[in-house]
Amino acid sequence: MPGIGTPYKYGTRRVFPKDFPYSIVYRETANSLVVLAVAPFRRKPAYWRNRKE
Repeated sequence: MPGIGTPYKYGTRRVFPKDFPYSIVYRETANSLVVLAVAPFRRKPAYWRNRKE
């Protein structure tokens, strides 16, 4: 169910699983889902955005 997440910035979506202390930020492509971040709620929002592979 890739569309379950809330639309977020830059064409990404994010989901906040119940009873899980992390949010998951992902992007849907034609053939797959690409997870960009599994971010803990306690960190500064979007701290991971400037990281590159």
